Amino acid sequence: MFVAFLGTGSALPSVDRANTSLALVASPGAPITLIDCGGDPYRNMLRLGIDPARVSDIIITHAHIDHIGGLPSLIESYRIIDRTAPLRVHAIAHPLQVARDLLQTYAFELTLHHWPFPVELYELQPGVPVPIGDFTVTPILTEHTVPSAGMRVVPTATPQGPLLAYTCDTRVAPMIPGIALNADLFIAEATYPRGSEEAAHRVGHMTTTQAGEMAQAGAAKALALVHLSLGYDAEGQLRREARQSYRGPIFIPRDLAILRLERRARQVRRLP
Repeated sequence: MFVAFLGTGSALPSVDRANTSLALVASPGAPITLIDCGGDPYRNMLRLGIDPARVSDIIITHAHIDHIGGLPSLIESYRIIDRTAPLRVHAIAHPLQVARDLLQTYAFELTLHHWPFPVELYELQPGVPVPIGDFTVTPILTEHTVPSAGMRVVPTATPQGPLLAYTCDTRVAPMIPGIALNADLFIAEATYPRGSEEAAHRVGHMTTTQAGEMAQAGAAKALALVHLSLGYDAEGQLRREARQSYRGPIFIPRDLAILRLERRARQVRRLP
């Protein structure tokens, strides 16, 4: 199982980091499940050497612009390249309605000349596992300023692992260690540096140290920090802050990084 970090930044992109977006692949050459669609994931997939047409499914975690705002542009790109395969969009009720509204707003553009492929919308039910692409995904509601869902993800063909967990945008909350529970890789948002706990809580986010605390409480085997507001030059600082509370391996992925979750070894490797 592979996870490609198309973006690792917060709502305000920087020269170093685009809006956070993940691409999941069960095995080389398999269909891609995209998690969130802010910024320009089509271009970032091209930069990574991934054919964007391999995306079969998109999961939208919540309706903030940096997580859903690129959806019409991505669909328009697929229209231009004459995609014919269905594109399936999955989300809990609130972001799914926003996705529906966006498609309606841009219908004049997206239906220009012809509409070569269906876009199918599916509502996720919190706590209910559902097959999405090559994976089984269990969405779990988190605490953000709008309805938001983290998730636990396993390849459908290998339900015993590896297990990927993702918080999405959230403040510290009781369900977060449960999302992280025994995950081979726990991807956690860490928008704020240590010492900004009050500000982070107010706007529904976590600090790097709090992300480490949640990983430790859930006994996650490895931790990756995303939705970062600090650049590459602060990676050492972020790692030290997370290390205050978490004892396992810590990854600070850069944009276009790829991590491989290995089932037999139950470990995470960074790919070149």
